[in-house]
Amino acid sequence: MKKYIWTHEFVAAFYVTMYSILSPLTHTSANGTSTVILYLALALCFAMTLLVKKRVNASYTPLVKILAVVGGFLLFDAIFRSNDDIFKYIYYFVIYGLFTIFFVNYLESFEIFLKCYIALTLISGVVMAMDPFQGYLWSNTYMEYGLNTMLPAFAATVLLVFHYKKKLAVIPMFAILILLAICANKGAILTAILLIIVGASYINNNNVVNKKTLIYLGVIVTAMYIGYLEIFKLLIAIADRLGIDSYALITISVILEDTSNNGVYNTRMDIWNEALFYFKDSPIWGNGIGFFSSHSEGYEHNLFLEILNAWGLIGITFFFAMLQKAFSKYKLTADQNKKALLCVIFIVAFVPLMSSLTFWASQSFWLFWGLVLKNDNNDKKLSFPKKSR
Repeated sequence: MKKYIWTHEFVAAFYVTMYSILSPLTHTSANGTSTVILYLALALCFAMTLLVKKRVNASYTPLVKILAVVGGFLLFDAIFRSNDDIFKYIYYFVIYGLFTIFFVNYLESFEIFLKCYIALTLISGVVMAMDPFQGYLWSNTYMEYGLNTMLPAFAATVLLVFHYKKKLAVIPMFAILILLAICANKGAILTAILLIIVGASYINNNNVVNKKTLIYLGVIVTAMYIGYLEIFKLLIAIADRLGIDSYALITISVILEDTSNNGVYNTRMDIWNEALFYFKDSPIWGNGIGFFSSHSEGYEHNLFLEILNAWGLIGITFFFAMLQKAFSKYKLTADQNKKALLCVIFIVAFVPLMSSLTFWASQSFWLFWGLVLKNDNNDKKLSFPKKSR
């Protein structure tokens, strides 16, 4: 790992993991001190980017594209549809979006970046593993603990097991999975299960779907479904013995024991219904960024509803067009390290955004777009057959 530290790849990997790595310091310090720590870490990233001996001729086209499109929407709403929360989202975009894409823009080797990312997320996971036992002092909540710290660490173990074929990594993979099941939220657990399925049936086969593995996984999932109640009762008993109040386990067991019990869904359904209510007021152009959070408590808890509320049908159409372009670029990616990384980051970013988080503050979401927009000379080019005369 030493030879990778003084590289652009290490700087980019450190930036996308530093908020979790530094959380034991920032979440136990006074507000002013924690801000100084984060700004010093950010300044260090910029300094390392400028001082790395091996310079790269980075193209700033991806950064300019993101700034022009997303920054344009933000600027328009700040001027013509301003609300109490608009500047909060501008801050999120700069910190989690622009800076992430800026540092990713300097990557030369996706393999080195992948190794640095795995190492740093695992370090963060080891440091934060005991946080639930001290009342989530460093991560603040079980949701941040699950989605922002332990889920990326779990993704790192999935890459070690299925991409790098490191069999011993199965041990930390299942150890983190148990921590997620007991100490995190439902979204993190479901995302982790999906990562295992994709890792075993796709990444493990050099990013080609293995149908036989999918069948085996289907049998395993079926067996688990038959005995799900006993599994969750056992996990709840373990959580009780450890003195952890596992919200995720309790709510999942309630859902599985009584599917007619809608109490678990009420909170999300109320938020989504409210989001749809506001969307209907301005379905074409939307209501503007931050409109929902300034008129309600929190955010939409769904990526698509958040875009529909902010930019309406125009915004969601543009977003789906961008996703289609991203998938097309993914298919043309020749670098297997980049392909495996993109696959994992897409799952880590987009699955939780279906029911949790806001995409503005999801660093994995912006990391995905930074990696997609980053051009790679090894990527295949679209070619068309020449017409015969």
